[in-house]
Amino acid sequence: MKKLLLGILFFLCFVPSAFSDSEITISGATSSSHLIQEEGVTLRPRPYLNFTGSGATCTDLNGITTCAITGGSSSGAGDTFKTWDLPAGDNIVADSTTDTVTFTGSNGLSITGTGASDTIAFGLTLSGDATIDSAGSVGISSSGGIEVETVKQQTVTVAKAGGDYTTIQGAINSISDNATAKRYVVLIYPGVYTENVVMEEYVSLVGFDHETTEITSASGTTVTAPPNTSDASISNLTLTSTPTVDGGIVLLMTAGELDVYDSYIKQTSATAGVEGKLIDLNAGELKLDHCYLNYDLDGSAAPSAQQHNIIDVLASATTELIMQDCDYFADIADTDDIAKSINVAHAAGETAVLYINNNRFKQNMSGAYTGTCSWIYSLADGDDIHLISNSLHLTSALNGTAYGILLNSDGDAGFMHSTANHIQIEDFATNYGLSVAGGDTFSSHFDDVVAGSGNTGLGTIKAVQSPSDGNFVVSGTITNSGLTASEMVITDASKVLSSAAVATYPSLTELSYVKDVTSAIQTQINAKGAITGQAWTGTHDFGGSILEIPNGATVTDPASVGQVAIDSTSDQFLYYGTAQRVLTYKYEDSKTVENIAAADDSVPFGSKSYARVVTHVGCRCIGTCTTKAEFSFSDSAANAFTLSATPTCATTGAATYVTVNSGGALIAGEGMLFNVTNSVSPETDWYEIMFVETVTAD
Repeated sequence: MKKLLLGILFFLCFVPSAFSDSEITISGATSSSHLIQEEGVTLRPRPYLNFTGSGATCTDLNGITTCAITGGSSSGAGDTFKTWDLPAGDNIVADSTTDTVTFTGSNGLSITGTGASDTIAFGLTLSGDATIDSAGSVGISSSGGIEVETVKQQTVTVAKAGGDYTTIQGAINSISDNATAKRYVVLIYPGVYTENVVMEEYVSLVGFDHETTEITSASGTTVTAPPNTSDASISNLTLTSTPTVDGGIVLLMTAGELDVYDSYIKQTSATAGVEGKLIDLNAGELKLDHCYLNYDLDGSAAPSAQQHNIIDVLASATTELIMQDCDYFADIADTDDIAKSINVAHAAGETAVLYINNNRFKQNMSGAYTGTCSWIYSLADGDDIHLISNSLHLTSALNGTAYGILLNSDGDAGFMHSTANHIQIEDFATNYGLSVAGGDTFSSHFDDVVAGSGNTGLGTIKAVQSPSDGNFVVSGTITNSGLTASEMVITDASKVLSSAAVATYPSLTELSYVKDVTSAIQTQINAKGAITGQAWTGTHDFGGSILEIPNGATVTDPASVGQVAIDSTSDQFLYYGTAQRVLTYKYEDSKTVENIAAADDSVPFGSKSYARVVTHVGCRCIGTCTTKAEFSFSDSAANAFTLSATPTCATTGAATYVTVNSGGALIAGEGMLFNVTNSVSPETDWYEIMFVETVTAD
C-alpha cells in the first residue's frame, strides 16, 4: 500500500498520566502506563531502541518488532510494545486526552503485508487526504474494521457519536463564512434530536433518511427558516412538535426561500384544547415537494372553540407557497374547533401566490363535531391561487359544517383557479363544496365536487364540474365550432351533437311562435271559432283575464248596436244601444236652499251611499242678490275643504265652480256641510249649492 499522507490512528494507545520531552509512554499488557528507564533513570526518546540482556526478548513479525521484558519491577512484568523504524525527522505523538497516536512524517507511512493472508488485527482510522492502495488481487482485510475519515469541504456532520457535533444548532453555529458562492450542508446522522433549530442562510439540513432522523420539540418552534432573504433547503428529515400549550409551530418562515424535500412534518398532542400549526408562512417562498404532513390533535373540547390554521399563510408581496406531490392527513377531536387545512390570511393591499398541485389531503373531524372546517380558507384578494389535480376528502360523524373551499376576500376581489381536483365532503350535518362570497370569483375547470349541500354564497362560480358521478354542470357557455349559429341542436344517428338545418327543421324564430303554449295547440284550435266575423253565442268566460276594447284619444264613435269604445281624452266609456251613449266616472249634483242668512251654519247636503271624491264646488243666487252669500265647505265630521278660492255665486248663466284642493275624499254614506261666512242681503234669496264628484271602482 502507498504511504498515508497525513496521519494514522492505530492500535497503540499510549495513555500517560503526563507527557514531557523526556518521556515515552508504551501501552503494556496490564493496560497501565510505563516509562522507559534504566534503573529508575528516564531515558530520552531515540530513533532506535536497543534492548540487551537475558530479560529482553524481541521478535519481528509483519514489519513490527515486539519485545517482551521480564526484568525490572514487578509492575512491568510481561509488558510488550511495538516499534516502527521511523525516517529521520519523523515522529509519533501520543494524546492522552483522545487516546490517539498521530504519525507525522515527510515521507508518509507504509504498512506492507508479506503474505496473502496478512491482516491488521486492530481498528484502523485514516484521517485527512488519505489514500489506500491495494496492489494485486489480495486486497485489504481487517478483523477490526477500517474507517476512512476525509475532510469534506463545506459539510458539517451531526451524530449522536462520531460526528463533528452532537447538536444541529451547534453545527449551524459553527459556520461563519456561508455565502451565495459558499453554501454549506449540515449532514445529520440517525437519531432523535430534541432542540429548537434556527437555520442560517445558504445552509441546508440533510438527514440520513426521514425514517431514522428526527428533529423534535415540545414547545415553541421546532425549525425556523433563515430569517433573511437567502435560500436553503431541508431534506430527508422528520420535523415534529408535541405541544402541551397553544402556539406550537413545526416550521416557521418569515423571509427568503426554503425548499423542503422528502420530509415528514408532524404535530401531535393529546392535551385538551391545544391548537398549533404545521407551517407558519409569514413571508418568503416555501416549496414542499414529496413531503408527508400530519396534524393529529386528539384532546377533548376546550371551553371555547380553538382556531386550527394548520398551514397558515399570510398574503403579502413576498409570500409564495408551492406544494406538490405531498400527502396530508389531519385528525382533530376537539368537538367545537374551527379547522382549516390551508388558511390564507390577508394583509391590506396584498395578494397571495399559491400553487397547490397533485397533493392528497384527508381531514377528519372525529367525535361529536359541531364546529366548522375547510380545506382552503382564503381572505386574500387577487387571482394568484391555483389548485391543480389535488384529491381532498373531508369527513366527520354527521355533525358540524364543512366547506371544501371558502373564498371570502377582504376587498371582495378574490379570484381562485381550480383545475381537475377531486373534492369530496361527506358525513357532516352540512356539506358544502364551495362557498364564494359576494364580489369574489371561483373558476372551476373539470373539478369533481361531491358535496350533498352543493355550493353557496353570493359570489360568482364559473364552473365546469361533475357534482356527482355521471353528472356534468357548466355555468358558462359551451361553444362547438362544428355547429351552425342560430340553429337547433340535435343528435345524429351516432348520438353526436349537430345542427338542425332550417331547410328541414323549424328556425329559432318559428319556435318562438309557440313560446308559453301550455297544452296541445291543435286541441286548442279545435275548441275555438274563427276570430274575424265570428258570431259568438252563449256565455264566454274569460277566466279573470282583461278584455281589451278599442281606445284612444280620437276614437271612432260606435255606429251600430253592440259596439263599444274608450274615449281616453274625456276619460269616458262609449257604447251604442239604440243610439250612441256615454258612461262617465264624473257626477254633478246640487241642493237648493231658500232664505239664506248669515246664521246658516253646518247645513248638511249631498250624502251618498258610495265613496267618492268631491273635486269642485259652486253656487248660484236666485233673487235680488244685493249682497250675495259666501260659503265654506267641510265633510260631515266638520273637516274643512281647502278651496282654490271662495265661490262667487252667479246670478245668471252657468254656475261658478272652484277647485277642492284637499279634504274632498268622502267615505260611503258620508255627506257635506256648508257654512255662510258673511252678512247676506236680502235674506229672502234662494241659492243653489252645486258640487262635482268622481267615483272610483266600487
